[in-house]
Amino acid sequence: MTDSIGSSSLFGGVGTALLLAAHLANRMGAVLRIVTRTEPPSPQNVSLVLDAYGVRLDHETQFAFTPPHADPASGLDVVPGELFVTTSWWSTAATLPSVPHDSIIYLLQEDERMFYPFGEERLRCDEVLNNRSIRFVLNTRMLFEHMVASGLGHFKTQAQWFEPAFPATLFHERKREPGGKRRLFSMRDPRIRAIFSGQGSL
Repeated sequence: MTDSIGSSSLFGGVGTALLLAAHLANRMGAVLRIVTRTEPPSPQNVSLVLDAYGVRLDHETQFAFTPPHADPASGLDVVPGELFVTTSWWSTAATLPSVPHDSIIYLLQEDERMFYPFGEERLRCDEVLNNRSIRFVLNTRMLFEHMVASGLGHFKTQAQWFEPAFPATLFHERKREPGGKRRLFSMRDPRIRAIFSGQGSL
């Protein structure tokens, strides 16, 4: 469950969510269904992300669009045992009224409370983070430790963390001349250029 998988949305976080969901679907022998909330899904973008990382789904992928004003589970055939991977506090909050809370896995990739000053939205975000029924997956141990230290002690039992990785086919070490210029990554690879161009698909 995410806002968009459009080309302009595939930076980092959404791509990570797609990869996590794909691996989870394969591990469970399940069909992956991608539900977007702000714009209709772009199936070709999912294929491009998974192909770039060498991930192959064992089953078909389904797509659905549920605008923010709609109940995210309306029009969806929800079956017992189905899991929902949510990607933000607002997509989690929108999903909570419609499905069993313990069926939600909230992928948390930053401290989303920091998006807001103290006010209603921050309180609503904090309420979701303090939910003792949903499960959390955090992008990096550092974020996990920060969230626990900031008062979310239940993460010790309700959360798992992972360290991000990059495929060697896209990001790999290369020899550098002594004293040569350092680069974070190479823009020579056309796939990398496409990701950062902001134009078209990957």
